[in-house]
Amino acid sequence: MSVNALMNFGFYIVAFTCTAMLLLGYLAVYKNKKSITNKFFFWLTVVFAIWSILNFFSDKILDPGISLIVVRLVMCFAVLQAFTFFSLVYVFPRETVIFSKFYKRLIVPAVIFVSLLTLSPFVFSEVVVKEFGQAPTPTPAPGILLFVLVAIPLVIAGISLIIIKMVKARDVEQRIQFKLLLIGVTLMFTLIIV
Repeated sequence: MSVNALMNFGFYIVAFTCTAMLLLGYLAVYKNKKSITNKFFFWLTVVFAIWSILNFFSDKILDPGISLIVVRLVMCFAVLQAFTFFSLVYVFPRETVIFSKFYKRLIVPAVIFVSLLTLSPFVFSEVVVKEFGQAPTPTPAPGILLFVLVAIPLVIAGISLIIIKMVKARDVEQRIQFKLLLIGVTLMFTLIIV
């Protein structure tokens, strides 16, 4: 199979997956527009779709300047993905929620700051592009530590929160929902890492 055929096949898979995710997110919000859980689920699908598209194209750009911008955008959306995932788990399965001071005064500002930081030379100062189809090699800068200190704990906290809510759930139906959510999250992050 040629490189173009593989790229086209990969593009169709990403396009189909993103379309399916966005449709699922839209249907959730359409079903109950007032539910905070449905709203965060929708925003998670939007962020995940954008991240997926950017990530797909990140190794297909040969211009170092454009490649650097795309790599930085991938990192920005990775932070937003971790945040919307954590937020979804934080509110799940409620319809309304009052966010804690910790969430509003620490988590949200940290996510905004690090998201903007990922777009600067403080996270990746440059990128080396080898050839078409190979992932670009970004040169990390000191700000990458802040990315790690925000994105990874949000994912770990989200997974921990699912487990805590699952153990505390008294209703069998809710416990099943948390188990399914945990399975889905485990699959999602496993596929991202692989």
